[in-house]
Amino acid sequence: MTDVLDLLRNIFESILTTSWRASWIVGLILSVSWLLRDRISSGLRYVLWMMLFLHMVLPFLWIPSSFSLFNWVPKSPMYFVGKTVQEPIPNEAQRLWDQQSSSERYLEASETLAPGLDSDSPSASSTRDQTQTPKTEPFSWMTLIAGVWFVGCLFFLLQMAYQNRKFSRRVHMDGPLNDSSVQVMLRKLVGQIGLDQTPILVESGAVSTPAVHNYLKPAIILPTGMSKSLTEDQLRHVFLHELAHIKRRDLLVQWLAHVMRAVHWFNPFIWIAVARLRVDCEMGTDALALRHVGEAHRHAYGKTIIDLVKRVNASNRIPGLVGIVEGKKEMSRRILSIRNFSNHPQLSRISIFTFAMVWMVAFSGAVRKPEISRPPKVKYAQLPTTKILGMQGTGGSSAPSWIPMEILFPQPKFLLVKGTTFFSFRLVRQMKADASGFRTND
Repeated sequence: MTDVLDLLRNIFESILTTSWRASWIVGLILSVSWLLRDRISSGLRYVLWMMLFLHMVLPFLWIPSSFSLFNWVPKSPMYFVGKTVQEPIPNEAQRLWDQQSSSERYLEASETLAPGLDSDSPSASSTRDQTQTPKTEPFSWMTLIAGVWFVGCLFFLLQMAYQNRKFSRRVHMDGPLNDSSVQVMLRKLVGQIGLDQTPILVESGAVSTPAVHNYLKPAIILPTGMSKSLTEDQLRHVFLHELAHIKRRDLLVQWLAHVMRAVHWFNPFIWIAVARLRVDCEMGTDALALRHVGEAHRHAYGKTIIDLVKRVNASNRIPGLVGIVEGKKEMSRRILSIRNFSNHPQLSRISIFTFAMVWMVAFSGAVRKPEISRPPKVKYAQLPTTKILGMQGTGGSSAPSWIPMEILFPQPKFLLVKGTTFFSFRLVRQMKADASGFRTND
């Protein structure tokens, strides 16, 4: 059970780090979009949103760069919480031990250990283990929060699966639309837009606006009676818009975004990103549909969108459903974009420069800085030892059969100090001998 809780906590900490980075990227994209407004196209914004969710699915795609945003901001929210494992604090005994010389450690060990005690014996091993300061246990509240996250994630994923299953069964019960003239128009537009497969055409009361459902076997779903209430041109505009969704594979992107929203359900920035993704998706789809409608008919296409908005009671919020009307709040920007559409769009230098800078700053990882760590404090029980032949104590002798390697092979500093002391004593003795010799001769 402990292993399962540890695994859950580790997964949640990884999700928390990924969500933290995604929040900074969402804030950067929203800030750039607000500053430049119409100078950056909806297509470029849509690509940035796709890259965001792709990096959330594959967090190892972060390439280190000196331009990365994460060189200046904390890499994880755990930075504000602190480490989950506390390091032991050196005590007074540890400080005194570090000040001892090698010979003093050896003499102290010979007094504490029993005569003839071997370093490989169980008693010596237990002595080493006792010198190790145990680390404290991780915080229990992190495990509790990880459990709450898992329950919420499971709830949102099951809700998505239930809603799509329920919607698919209802559409399947309604059956395909058997109108030969509408089917002929649809097949003609499929060839015009460049699709290999003709989607299934269904009329159902489950939707209030045209939409596309099912990525593997696409189906265009119209509200009941819409095929007869719309004019031929309006129906053509609707079909081109929905076929553009299939061409752009927007259903796959929507699924990816909604799964990430379910996993990161606690982060409001991800909910904002999904909502902005849907809006920019519709504006980008309008641009693709207008290329086949023609620049001269863009006003008629915009009028069709406005007429559909009047019929909408509620927008389609099912993850596996992409419609032609996603809401009324952004409709003014959408109509303005349709009015200013051109068959020969030109990316401005500002758009290209902004896209490149956001990509370099947001979608790259921090450069690792070399960590300068102090060498660990070595206790006597951790020193490597060796056996010396002929050192086994006899006749009640207390001499141990092992001594530290530090004494056998001293460090250069140790040799310098001992050598200087030795020659100093020799020099003093020689000076005394010379002085006594002079007195004798006198």
